[in-house]
Amino acid sequence: KCMSLNSIENLEKYSNIDSYAYSFEHCNSLTSITLPASAAVNSSTSIDFQYAFMGCLSLTNLTGLAAYTNASNFEHAFDGCDNLKSITLPPGSTATNVSFYAAFYGCSDLTNVVNFAAFTNVAQFYMTFSGCRSLRELILPVTNTCNARAAQSFLDGYICPRIVFPAGVPNYIVTDSEKQTFSTGSVG
Repeated sequence: KCMSLNSIENLEKYSNIDSYAYSFEHCNSLTSITLPASAAVNSSTSIDFQYAFMGCLSLTNLTGLAAYTNASNFEHAFDGCDNLKSITLPPGSTATNVSFYAAFYGCSDLTNVVNFAAFTNVAQFYMTFSGCRSLRELILPVTNTCNARAAQSFLDGYICPRIVFPAGVPNYIVTDSEKQTFSTGSVG
């Protein structure tokens, strides 16, 4: 474990990375990471990010992730990144069956996830945003696994003030009294 590591330099010299799985897991003091864009471009396979940043309690900035349009797995990728406020995901993925299982679990300061709605080939959403108490709006991707019940599994008990569903699926809105109302239809 790299509990006292606070910076990483020269990642750009690596150009053939096929997996970041478990790479920075529990690097508690790490505040910022810049992933090399060249690794995303040069990889012919999908890239795994499972548990990559799990437990990086001090992480506030991650750059370069948007270049990885071949990302296949975000299971527990940011689990426990308490200080992460915003993240820019790739604008979708060429990989099939992308998993977001508990991807942002416990990210209590997370307020913004850019490009989440761009992932249309998702296999798993369970507990994706569980414990994300600062999240105020969530725009869901157009996928056959997306519905009101799926949204609740994203949050696992936490009530996000506004969840925006794709066309044809009712929006989930929580009023001040935390009642569930739907703009159209009903939860089945």
